[in-house]
Amino acid sequence: MGKTIRPREYVSYSIGLFGYAMLTGYIGNYLQYFYTDLFLIPPAAIGTMMLISKIWDGVNDPLEGFIIDRTNTRFGKLRPYILWTAAPMAIITVLMFTVPSQSMGTTARIVYMYITYILYGSLCSLSDSPARGLACSTTTDEKERADFISIANILRAIGNSAPLVIILVLEMIFKAVNHTDTAPAYEVHNVGAWICGVGGAAMFVLIFFFNKERVPQSEEKLRIRDCLYLLKVNKPLQIVCASNLIGFGRGLAVGVQVYIATYMLGSSGKMLQLGLPTAIGTMLGMLIVPVLLKRFNSKQTFIGFSLFGSAALTVLYLLGYERIMGNRFDLVFYLFLFLVGLRFGNTNIMPNLFAADAIDYMEWKTGKRTEGTTYAVLGLFDKIAGALSSAVLNWLLVAIHFVQPVKDAMGVSIQQPQSAATLNGLFALFTIIPALFGVLSVIPYFFYDLVGEKKERMLADLEQRRGQRTAAVVQEQN
Repeated sequence: MGKTIRPREYVSYSIGLFGYAMLTGYIGNYLQYFYTDLFLIPPAAIGTMMLISKIWDGVNDPLEGFIIDRTNTRFGKLRPYILWTAAPMAIITVLMFTVPSQSMGTTARIVYMYITYILYGSLCSLSDSPARGLACSTTTDEKERADFISIANILRAIGNSAPLVIILVLEMIFKAVNHTDTAPAYEVHNVGAWICGVGGAAMFVLIFFFNKERVPQSEEKLRIRDCLYLLKVNKPLQIVCASNLIGFGRGLAVGVQVYIATYMLGSSGKMLQLGLPTAIGTMLGMLIVPVLLKRFNSKQTFIGFSLFGSAALTVLYLLGYERIMGNRFDLVFYLFLFLVGLRFGNTNIMPNLFAADAIDYMEWKTGKRTEGTTYAVLGLFDKIAGALSSAVLNWLLVAIHFVQPVKDAMGVSIQQPQSAATLNGLFALFTIIPALFGVLSVIPYFFYDLVGEKKERMLADLEQRRGQRTAAVVQEQN
């Protein structure tokens, strides 16, 4: 099998995922903080909204995946959704970080939060699933596909960290323009939403214009009951979903990071100080993963990285939050943040490779390729895990007695001091609790058997079948 993916596809797909991650990363890193500290919505209401929104996703995501798998246009079945969702994603990002009126009451703010967040979740399903599925449709060469996914996800990881730099730069600009020592938080994050939302969507749409779908699709249209059956018998997909669900608490570290920066380092812009060593570790981890996959199978690689990351988070907790209070620099602390980042190199790449295996597995078993449904289901479980993480975070903020900011006479949010117990609780949410969930997330993978001889036999069988289908089409045409 020769090389089929063109250099421009590597570039455009990677830039597209960078832009998409910049948009979603901005929301993932700062929306929680915006809700509690700038929109002043009670944490308990946020947590409840996150769970309720998943009831809609539970119906909507599989349905959208089913629709994607039945799509047939001259541009393919996946690429059109990238074109159709780019602009709405930009608009909803800006709206989520905009307060329509300072006179809005708490109830009106909560309703506005529900509407914008649920719309965002629906758009994510229609954009993320096709974008991730496209990587499985560009080539039938397993090694080429792995390289394509790895390179693109390195850029995706960088894009996820880009908002940290953008917010820091915006704070510096606002301070210089206003000649003050502090930056107006609302204006900083609203402008950040414009940059990440519009800029990210503009890069994302490049995938539509410069990438192709090459893997032949089954001629028979999928029915809803077919999709349910495919999910029922797809053991590799079940294991990936179970791992994401059981390990939902890993996401607590991301959600609480902005509070660590704000209340321990001094401002939300200091997230870069926490995120940079982790991002560097993530980049290195993503470079190491493909190398290790040449020696170890995917199951061994995922389990090893996950346990290593949990060990590093445990050491961070034992070091204590006092080491960074007052913006101190502690080399050992940041070294372990770097080591934690190595684990993210694993979680950024391996689930996508497992998903690609699950798609091939279903084609092997049934003759049908279900990129849309597969990634919609994965996206649904990712959302459920994220919702549980966010809900638990908000409920625990109440439990550790987190004190929300109050508004002054001008409507500006004024942060309140946090007790030592609250700070220690925030730090536990950043370290030891995600470490525990990291250990739990590997349990399903002990039952993952699509490795070694079984996987090689599957790929060989698929290649033979695809060759026979192509030969049959050529013969028909002649």
